[in-house]
Amino acid sequence: MRSIVVMSALAATLVLAAAAPAQQPAGDTFTDAFDGPVGEEWFFTETAETEWTVEDGKLFSTSQQLYWRRFAIARFPFTEGVVRFEGVVPGTAEVSGRHLAFGPVGKYIDDANYWFLRAGMYGAMAFQGKVNGEGFQHKFGGFLVNVNEPRTHEVILRHGRVAILVDGVAVSIVKDPLGGREGFAGVYAGSQCKFDEFTITRTQ
Repeated sequence: MRSIVVMSALAATLVLAAAAPAQQPAGDTFTDAFDGPVGEEWFFTETAETEWTVEDGKLFSTSQQLYWRRFAIARFPFTEGVVRFEGVVPGTAEVSGRHLAFGPVGKYIDDANYWFLRAGMYGAMAFQGKVNGEGFQHKFGGFLVNVNEPRTHEVILRHGRVAILVDGVAVSIVKDPLGGREGFAGVYAGSQCKFDEFTITRTQ
């Protein structure tokens, strides 16, 4: 099990103030407001592409099955930057409350190298993934996802660290286990979920 360094929310807040990305030139931002069908700028892991669609201007993970690693990944390579989106579990979700979960995929290189935030399942937020095929997981404590309650997730990757925010509030800051390596970002759906206003701002 890999060791993940965790800092306090206060430390995260101080680091965030210094880590805010400078204005980037055109072309260094990927944005999808899902105003049309899912395009070739997205790919999917451990799930059929037909289980993802656009409904009411949102990217919709339609399957009722529980998945630990159901990702939609944007084809926009980056090393450091900011990933931000809004997610909500719709009222059509048929799983129990303790299984409701979604979150950001902060870095995906391949099936042996990735990390994401599993926010909500079993009432906790977990930072987990793999590095060179070796799995890791760290739980931050209590975190609930409620049906029809939107949440804004944001992760800032900078100087080998990951700052984690939910609804604009700093949750923690951790060491980036894939720091310095180029990859892709996206969203994770543990159950039915809808995503909107997905943005990656690439700083490196």
